Amino acid sequence: MIKNIVFDIGEVLLSFRPRDYLQEKYGPGEKTDRLEGIIFQGKYWEQLDRGIITSEEAKSQLKKEFTQYSKEIEDILEDWPQILKPLPASDLIKPIKQKGFILFFLSNFHIRAWQIVREKFDFFSVFQGGVISAEEGLLKPEEEIYLKLLDTFSLKAEESLFIDDRPENIEAAEKIGFSTHRYLEIKGLKKELQKKDIL
Repeated sequence: MIKNIVFDIGEVLLSFRPRDYLQEKYGPGEKTDRLEGIIFQGKYWEQLDRGIITSEEAKSQLKKEFTQYSKEIEDILEDWPQILKPLPASDLIKPIKQKGFILFFLSNFHIRAWQIVREKFDFFSVFQGGVISAEEGLLKPEEEIYLKLLDTFSLKAEESLFIDDRPENIEAAEKIGFSTHRYLEIKGLKKELQKKDIL
């Protein structure tokens, strides 16, 4: 019997589309391609997700390594969290809570970005709690981050539904015993929640 609903954040509750953001700032082309690779797909992004460097440290290192993009790196690392805007799934949080389910989050997220969105969007106050990768030094799909959630909140995997957009994260959760739903679009999520009498 499902008692707990566990949400990923990026591309489930909040948009995370860095390429769209870069194209809006710099237009399509080589510069956008380069900056996406350097910042959002580079080694420091994962280190920020894991919480082993700060945003300021990442900014400093990137500016040293890619001096030709120093101004762009400064600007992007300062204001990229603005791309994190509510997606339709965030509207389901309060109705799910009202049905008596307990809500948690489990997400790979930077410390600074998490501080910003937690204060900005009031639906996070509906959650019982959760695990943010940078606060624990763990990343999905590592088994340890799922176990951290279960242990911290005394949850049972078999009583928990995990919702995420990435197949590798879903697969890892299933191995531990979670029920899962891979989020592709809101219609499919609503249908799944209604089928399980969660919505």
